[in-house]
Amino acid sequence: MSGIAAAFSNDLVKRFNTALPETHVALQTTAGGVVVVSAVDGGQGQLGLAAAAAGAALVLVATVGVLVHAPLSRVPENTIKFAVGLLLTTFGTFWAAEGAGVSWPGDELALLGLLGFLAALAFFLVELLRRQRLSLQAGEA
Repeated sequence: MSGIAAAFSNDLVKRFNTALPETHVALQTTAGGVVVVSAVDGGQGQLGLAAAAAGAALVLVATVGVLVHAPLSRVPENTIKFAVGLLLTTFGTFWAAEGAGVSWPGDELALLGLLGFLAALAFFLVELLRRQRLSLQAGEA
């Protein structure tokens, strides 16, 4: 990451943590200045349990990855990146809002609505960019 981007990330983190110290979301920067959002246990004393669950999730994901490697190798890489991006954005938005105190209607079922909204928005923006590119190509000809 460039020096300017790292400085911006560090400044963003300082401003967030100063403005919202009472939330259960902490922004941290890595050595490269990349912003990482980490949820904390909210003072519930369950950090050990959370770490164990994260370890179990790692083992589960690695096992599933080995099992589905062959079928997924036939899926175009950009399709996988698009789907993963949608899921990360959906869960990140949901958990960041919960950390800031938002109460979602339907609790975790709101994830489906949020995923649908973000997917529709993403497909709309992809189509918009595709049309823009086509019109630029037509203007060059």
